Amino acid sequence: MFGLFGKKSPEELKNQTFTTEEGDHYIGELDVDQPDGFGTFTWADGHIYKGQWKWGKFNGKGKMTFPDGSIYVGSFKTGKFHGKGTLTQSDGTTFIGGFVKDYLDGEGVIIYPDSSRYEGNFKKDKREGHGSLHGKEEGCYVVYKGGYKDNLENGQGYMLVTNEETGEWVKYFGEYKDGLPHGTGAEFHSDGEQRLGVWAHGEYIGEWGTVLPKKVQRKARKQKKKIQPIATSQSAPIDDGKIKDFQQYKTLISSIFDQQA
Repeated sequence: MFGLFGKKSPEELKNQTFTTEEGDHYIGELDVDQPDGFGTFTWADGHIYKGQWKWGKFNGKGKMTFPDGSIYVGSFKTGKFHGKGTLTQSDGTTFIGGFVKDYLDGEGVIIYPDSSRYEGNFKKDKREGHGSLHGKEEGCYVVYKGGYKDNLENGQGYMLVTNEETGEWVKYFGEYKDGLPHGTGAEFHSDGEQRLGVWAHGEYIGEWGTVLPKKVQRKARKQKKKIQPIATSQSAPIDDGKIKDFQQYKTLISSIFDQQA
């Protein structure tokens, strides 16, 4: 019709092929000698893309297989991961969520090979905003819920660390900075011990009203937060009037502000 297909049938147009001097091979639809429509491109180095094209670039739904076995399935735009997709790396780490120009961006989930899981917000492949992490570290099961900035815990957060062997736990509610407790917080232990006050770069420095140091230690940002297994205690918690949960802690905080009003 109007010479649209020339001498080729629609089926023939879907199965056009070419091979580059480098040994790359394409089979699929073409428009002015460029991939356009649906097609499969196999690179000599082992990369394989199968999906939709526009003007010679990946555009639309597709699947990219990498030489190391990693696979991305989802949306593309102008040759990049863009939109909803799933990236499974060769080590088993899986990213599910939104992508912007090849970066994880927006809401998403990371599932690690050891079944640890992060769910929350991302910005350029980093945890940013609000999120939750469930995982294991040094013999402990760790749960964190709260704010993130530049891939580290920042702002208000809650962390529960449970010793897998003994079942004992430590809870912390409060402020974080660069991956460490920093600011006002409260810490509760399964044996009844508790600390309410102020932390600086992961260290407890005093009770309510303690002033934070003015100088910020730059090394604190790079320091990896280590979670130490909790020592076994034979003593059972007793009702000694100490705060036992976050609800009581919030009540205490409220009473403090009421007194200052």
